Amino acid sequence: STQHRGVVPDVTFPSMYDHDEIGESSLDHALNWDQINPVRHHRYNDLSTVVPRVTARFVERSAGNPDFVYLEDQVELARQTREITELPLNEAARIALRESQEQKALTIENKRRKALGEPLLESLEDEEEDLDADGLADVDGEDAGAEDEPEVDDVLLTEAGNILADMLQMKRQAFAVHTPAAAVAEQ
Repeated sequence: STQHRGVVPDVTFPSMYDHDEIGESSLDHALNWDQINPVRHHRYNDLSTVVPRVTARFVERSAGNPDFVYLEDQVELARQTREITELPLNEAARIALRESQEQKALTIENKRRKALGEPLLESLEDEEEDLDADGLADVDGEDAGAEDEPEVDDVLLTEAGNILADMLQMKRQAFAVHTPAAAVAEQ
């Protein structure tokens, strides 16, 4: 069963969600994790030497990617926000808390913008104004200029592709090193 333990990834991405609170493991009657004896079989791929190298490349690449750093900062801000268990009843204190959260979000956004060479924002409302600059909307409520806008890269999807490419490249290298020349010539 994967209800409590889940599928354990070799490379872990940051997640905006707390998996202990969301998912099958949070249900009252989730099945306990169990394991059956594996069937004896020939191992096709030994990834024990490849996974640490792929993980190291991922860590190195993500540390230098402004969008990935932004995602990690957003995840940390969301975690900090979830940890707030009490809200002040005093209006001024409540407003100060909200402004503090907005300032943290603005700092994170400007850190990303600076790394990408984009102009910094003075407030998060500036970003919303940038997004709504054309002021046009379709009947469906979609932006009229949406077809003209370039697609935004999905940092997780792009990184998953990079990890796959790393894995294939390293497996190919490992295969070339461990395969006798005669066996390769026969194929």
